[in-house]
Amino acid sequence: MDPMRSGIKGIKAPRPMSIPYQDKLMSTYGWHPSIPDENLILRVSKSSLSTFQFCEQQYFIKYILGVKEEQNDDMLRGTNVHDAIEDFYDIVDLDRAGNDIQSVRDHFYSYIPLQSKEKEWGGEVIESQPFELGERTHLQRMMDLESVRFMHSDKEHFLPVINEDSIDAIIDLEVDGQIVFIHLTGIIDRGFMADDGRLHLHELKTGKWKDSEFKLKSMQKEMAFYVYMLKHSKNHKYSGMTAAYWGWDHTKGDSNNPEAAYRFAEPVRTDAIQDMLLELQSLVRMHLRYKGDNAGAMFPRKADGWATDNLCEPWCRVKGFCPKYGRVLMPADMKGEIIV
Repeated sequence: MDPMRSGIKGIKAPRPMSIPYQDKLMSTYGWHPSIPDENLILRVSKSSLSTFQFCEQQYFIKYILGVKEEQNDDMLRGTNVHDAIEDFYDIVDLDRAGNDIQSVRDHFYSYIPLQSKEKEWGGEVIESQPFELGERTHLQRMMDLESVRFMHSDKEHFLPVINEDSIDAIIDLEVDGQIVFIHLTGIIDRGFMADDGRLHLHELKTGKWKDSEFKLKSMQKEMAFYVYMLKHSKNHKYSGMTAAYWGWDHTKGDSNNPEAAYRFAEPVRTDAIQDMLLELQSLVRMHLRYKGDNAGAMFPRKADGWATDNLCEPWCRVKGFCPKYGRVLMPADMKGEIIV
């Protein structure tokens, strides 16, 4: 296999998907204005918008052409840790946690599994496998954070009110004088009711926190997506509620302390929500120019030199499909179809 295409699972064009609580509407990542079905609208997830913010051409390749990546170790580790934390909040017995930090930590550690959970995904049963990617270290660091929070919080508010919950919202967005209907969809990792009675949304990452203005703004815009989606949703207990706080954990730590998870929290920032909406408008604007013909010239890549040094290498796993990285690397069945 061409090394530029290693790690690629295949190509599967996006298909229409149903929208919860909607009888007629469906959504797709591949929406364009020439689609004849007026009940088919654009689907945007936090992941797709984040990919667009990272590189518009990568967004086109992954979400519109449908190039699928194989699951790598980082993805698998993240899935396993997320599953274990979700289960922890569902089954933990707080009455047995004890009254001192060591007792609480020991009790929380007792819920850390030794292997992944068996589950069904896409019609397939994924069997349980022993943890071999350092999952227990990440989970122990999360339990350390939660032990401290347990000791300093109102116990009635310790457990989340949102725990890996799917949220959907239909919004209408004006872009250059045109109204476009959009299906916002995603899974909110956690939502906690703060001691003051206001909602706090929280994200879990198994990567390392990088202390930079770019990373901070990127995470703020991710959380802004969740806040905006929940506010406009209709399929959740807290639909229509405006979160007051947000934050995130990075269980690989940061440069100052790589041996402990990094935790950050702050009040919701309206400027981040506005920045996220501007990014969403940019995404829609490019879809409005798309013809549905696999020609992705309207989804540009950043300036060649900067992008190659900072985005393509080593971060992008689909650059073998990118005509702006090197047309010779395009798969044979796409050559001649994508405009450089």
